[in-house]
Amino acid sequence: MTTSTLIVLAVIVVFVVWAIAVYNGLITMRQRVNQAFADIDVQLKQRHDLIPNLVETVKGYAAHERGTLDEVVKARNAAVSAQGPAQQAAAENMLSGALRQLFALSESYPDLKASTNFQQLQAELSDLENKIAASRRFFNSAVQEYNTGIQRFPAALFAASFGFSQKEYFDLGDDRKASAGFAGASSLDRRVQRQQVGLRRDRGDRVDDPADLFAFGAELVDGVGDLSGGVPDDTDRGGGAGDGSFDLEGILVRGIARSESTAKAFIVSLDHH
Repeated sequence: MTTSTLIVLAVIVVFVVWAIAVYNGLITMRQRVNQAFADIDVQLKQRHDLIPNLVETVKGYAAHERGTLDEVVKARNAAVSAQGPAQQAAAENMLSGALRQLFALSESYPDLKASTNFQQLQAELSDLENKIAASRRFFNSAVQEYNTGIQRFPAALFAASFGFSQKEYFDLGDDRKASAGFAGASSLDRRVQRQQVGLRRDRGDRVDDPADLFAFGAELVDGVGDLSGGVPDDTDRGGGAGDGSFDLEGILVRGIARSESTAKAFIVSLDHH
């Protein structure tokens, strides 16, 4: 066998090994996308399962709000039947809008707002929103990596022939993106999430969700705000009605306590990441 023949065979072997490596890389990226979407799907199903209980709870206090309740049920059914990232994202965006209207009703019904069951369901939904937002970011990152991979040379030469096609992003729209994280959430969502964070902080629980770290930070900022003597509420006022004075010592004590306990919990959470 001549030297030139050996060189040609060596080049062919190297090319085959290289092609196999590229193909296996695309398979790995596609599997990562599929797994990330499966994680989102599981969390969305958990969210859908909570909504009937939420609707029944609201009915007990605001049964005549039939229009809002029907919109939530209709949006939930559409989200359950949606297929594929694009359809599911659009349906989930509509469902989020219906839920925001439903939660806004609680402001007009003090008994509903004070209901333990309603508060628990609201907290669970808020927690799921944070998990879905984190999973969505991971999924979109995996899709971006995969879509880039099949367009990159040399994969672009044979990707389409082997069934590798572009994947859709899970895009929830500008409104949902803005409210997915703690910083952009509505005041109602912030109160619910801070309640969760406060409970975890008091119990000394470990926090694994990055979105909760934002809430820890917000609690810390609130504590510092109290410490710096921010605008006092009615409970901080002293010395009688209308004298404009307030309990500076009380603000300092609360501010120090909140800042210290939240800072410790925040540091412990960072140590676990």
